[in-house]
Amino acid sequence: MEDEEQRVLNELNLGISELDDQHQAFFLHMVGLRRALIDGMGGRDKLMKTLRFLQGWVQDHFQAEERLMRTHNYPGILVHRLEHEKFAKVVAEFSAKARDLDERGEVTSFLAVEVEHKLENWLTGHIKKMDLKMAEFVKGSS
Repeated sequence: MEDEEQRVLNELNLGISELDDQHQAFFLHMVGLRRALIDGMGGRDKLMKTLRFLQGWVQDHFQAEERLMRTHNYPGILVHRLEHEKFAKVVAEFSAKARDLDERGEVTSFLAVEVEHKLENWLTGHIKKMDLKMAEFVKGSS
């Protein structure tokens, strides 16, 4: 992993290993997609693999976060859950669009660029805005 990527991961660390591991897996998929696009090697395959990963990740990760918030009676759970629901819809829309393009044999590279950019920005923004606040509360109530 390059220094810049490691720096970003360190900045996003919540100090809750289960969530940090899941965030890292998401981030590494975005890095892999970006590299596939830059190298011009397997961007389509990497996009489809990344979107399949994200569909499972959305369920597993959001359940883990929401379980933690319920356990600690986090007061911001409803707003946080709404953000999760919005993001799950974005992933579903990207997945449907990618399948549609793939079935028609159309180029998916522009979609891959949009997926990588939008989803990586969402992850970093969500962690900095929502997850860090939640993690501080959870760690303070333990």
